[in-house]
Amino acid sequence: MSVWIGRCDVSAPWAGQSYRYWAFISYSHTDRRFARALHRRLEGYRLPRRVRPSPWSAGPSPVRLRPVFRDHEELPASTDLGGHLRVALDQSRNLVVLASSGAARSRWVDSEVRHFLDRGRAHDILLVVRDGNPGDPLDPAVLPPALRGRVDEALWVDTRGTRRPSRTAFLRLVAGMVGVGFDALWRRDRRRRWRRALSLSLALTLLFGIGGGLVWRAQRQRADSQPSRQVQQFRAFYQAKIERGLRDEVVAPGASPSTVDFQILRSEDLNGDDRLDYFVINHTTYYCGSGGCHTEVYVADGGGRFHQVLTMFAASTPRTRPTGSGAWKEILATTYQVANQPVYDVYASTGAGYQLSRLEFCGKVFIEYCHDPQVVLPLKQAAPTAPLVRRGAAVRTAPDAAAPALSLEPQYGSRPRVVGRVLDAPWFLVELWKGESGFVSADDVSKS
Repeated sequence: MSVWIGRCDVSAPWAGQSYRYWAFISYSHTDRRFARALHRRLEGYRLPRRVRPSPWSAGPSPVRLRPVFRDHEELPASTDLGGHLRVALDQSRNLVVLASSGAARSRWVDSEVRHFLDRGRAHDILLVVRDGNPGDPLDPAVLPPALRGRVDEALWVDTRGTRRPSRTAFLRLVAGMVGVGFDALWRRDRRRRWRRALSLSLALTLLFGIGGGLVWRAQRQRADSQPSRQVQQFRAFYQAKIERGLRDEVVAPGASPSTVDFQILRSEDLNGDDRLDYFVINHTTYYCGSGGCHTEVYVADGGGRFHQVLTMFAASTPRTRPTGSGAWKEILATTYQVANQPVYDVYASTGAGYQLSRLEFCGKVFIEYCHDPQVVLPLKQAAPTAPLVRRGAAVRTAPDAAAPALSLEPQYGSRPRVVGRVLDAPWFLVELWKGESGFVSADDVSKS
């Protein structure tokens, strides 16, 4: 059985001879596993740049000792080498003989060795000793008959007692094949392995650093995703915001400084990012007016950061409802009422914040069950100028001429304020006083 290792696509001159193969491995079938492992290792070895053979300087550089040709078939029962084996032997730079008791009995190993010797190439034969005790002198009994009288001439490496050659034995073999000093090859190889180890260490350090950072970030995100932790972060954020606003407060003589006073009315995820968003009302002194305290809506950005998306005055606690698009939820609040029935302000997201989109009136039907509300477009969408309501116009409980009229009169003799126009109907929603509202016919409303 035979294996040839290393071949250049272009014949390379070496000592006046062109060779296609780095080596011809001669071995007995009893050593086939070791031969296969040695073949793979030689084929995969990358020669250090500064010890690559100079005869290749004019041609392709032999970076690796490959490719490999291997004959898997048992050779016929003949003492004569086949023609293809002779060609392979002649085109091989080295003959690597696995010296063992099996090789000593093999006629084929002996014939391959004699072929090299007959051509005066004894100096190109390298022995890899397999059988015997490690450290003992070379035993001629493990050599093929053709080499037993040349023990003192043989260049050999000791792999006895091992399943595969040690690093030192392997590099000694490579040095013999390439024709360079072992010490030079050893130093270059060790330096290269040191650089590889250093690069690997740096890469692993970087990888572990990145991995550790990702783990820490994931743990931080998991901690931050806990509802109690999110609420705690928002309270700290809002507290600090109000305190910054109170730094320039002027306190009257004998009065106490304002203290932070706020209440979270509602917390839920408005935009589907798995973070809680907040509805908060600020009761701190000087933040509320005669109309009451306004409600602010904040959206979480993550990492304890928030930004405000809406400020509104509402007579009730805001609520939300999903939209058909499945993105940002709508916000519903009540500012107006008609005959004690709420008119809902509907705020929709603009991406950057929320703005009043429309008003919805359902009469005595709860908003959750109201599928066909009266939609009122806010005044800024209904007309470019502020319309006026005719004095004495009937204000009704619904946008219907048959609906009952409200007995409530505008305060201080002023006219009702137009809030918006009813969609697809000739009616307007008007405010009489502090949220108390009703509907008037479009005939009773002028543009100026």
